[in-house]
Amino acid sequence: MRWKPLFAVLLGLLMVGVTAGSTNAQVFRPTISETLSVSGVVFASVSALSTQIPCPTKTVSPQDRAYYMNWISTHTFKAKVYERKIPIGDTIYITRTIIIPRLNIKLTMTSTENIRKFINAPSMDNTRSLLIIDRITYYETNVIVTRNDDPFKWWAVSPYLPRWTWERSGDYYVAVDPINLVWGAPKSMVKDTLSEHSWHDYTSYGGRQYIYIPSRGWVEADDMFKGFYFGTQRHVRLWQLPNGITVGSVHLEHWSWTKFDHVVDSYEKPEVEMLSTFSSWNKEYDYYNLNNPKKDGDGKATYIWKT
Repeated sequence: MRWKPLFAVLLGLLMVGVTAGSTNAQVFRPTISETLSVSGVVFASVSALSTQIPCPTKTVSPQDRAYYMNWISTHTFKAKVYERKIPIGDTIYITRTIIIPRLNIKLTMTSTENIRKFINAPSMDNTRSLLIIDRITYYETNVIVTRNDDPFKWWAVSPYLPRWTWERSGDYYVAVDPINLVWGAPKSMVKDTLSEHSWHDYTSYGGRQYIYIPSRGWVEADDMFKGFYFGTQRHVRLWQLPNGITVGSVHLEHWSWTKFDHVVDSYEKPEVEMLSTFSSWNKEYDYYNLNNPKKDGDGKATYIWKT
């Protein structure tokens, strides 16, 4: 019958349209084709998703917000945390062990603090008297954790920006600080302006933190600080994305001699201070809603750019 060839042609065109629509959707929507299970928890392989990076958007679609909140929910676990500070000479060796019963894993993060760089010689004897105790603390908390091959695919969901900084332990990463700054400029320009306002490069000390960048993998932060290391200081971590955007996480912290570590006092205060630091730039406070609140941080990021 004559209608059969026509029906076949129409059916073929319909199938092509569906296939094309699915291919386009993969650029912006997560599609999981490879998974890995650890103690019953499913992790998705990063290779299962396009790595194109759109420009950031202020608007977050309901679907993308739901995807992010679900990802956070399925990657948040109860944990037991042991922190040990061992003073040897002028160096404090810090080890943080996170035990996650649900995943049946133990994660260990290490860092060092060298006090000779920051305290002058005449006061060293008094300082050493504080460094004679091997300190161990314990607490329970919730942590956001994922495998190295299962980062949150921020480049696939609006507003197309990273949400957290991450600390590494073997094949796993644990969320630490919220991203709260976005610059519409390369990192070199951002650092130049910060340097003009008494910010300095921060190397060799403290803990290393990362974000995942498509085509580059887990990338370590470029750190800067302002203030007195063993007092009160501002600390910012910076990353430049392939699309030219620079993102950062800034916090105000103080050194605690009882904890032998920095204690974060605020995320919001130093974020607001950046408005005056970049006074000659265009600014929009809390422009991007990243849904990453922590402590006094409101879960939003300030946008700073040059015209």
